[in-house]
Amino acid sequence: MNVVSKYFERIVVFTAGMGMFLSTLDTGIINVALPTLVKRFHVDTTTITWTVTLYTLLLTGTIIVFGRLSDRYNRLNIYSIGLLVFLIASVLCGISTHILQLIMFRGLQGIGAAILQGTSTAIITTNVSEERQGSALGTVSIILGIGPVLGPSLGGLLL
Repeated sequence: MNVVSKYFERIVVFTAGMGMFLSTLDTGIINVALPTLVKRFHVDTTTITWTVTLYTLLLTGTIIVFGRLSDRYNRLNIYSIGLLVFLIASVLCGISTHILQLIMFRGLQGIGAAILQGTSTAIITTNVSEERQGSALGTVSIILGIGPVLGPSLGGLLL
């Protein structure tokens, strides 16, 4: 294997890992932020939990759809769309001025996370050589596990 292919494979693993990391990090951050959001938006706990519920529903409800779309169309293009959707939704969540905006943008963020999670491993299995797939998937798994661990700490720091 030449140096360019190894470099490309590392970029693929890094990119796929970052998508998984961001989508899992976000869950930990929002859970820590819920009490602050209750005060900020002057709503009860039942209302604010919709930010978590809608995110999770749309993530779990669409992940297979986006995985299938990535099988049919270019995986990297679908992944890039997911990254863009997740990024835009994250910014929109940050500038939300009303609870309904936050809930809707969290739903959009869940769709972006579904795209990222539904395509990450497929990108690795199709763009990384067979002899390096095991370590590449292991690396992404580690990154996936770090997101929920760092989320609450980062959420507390940001708040």
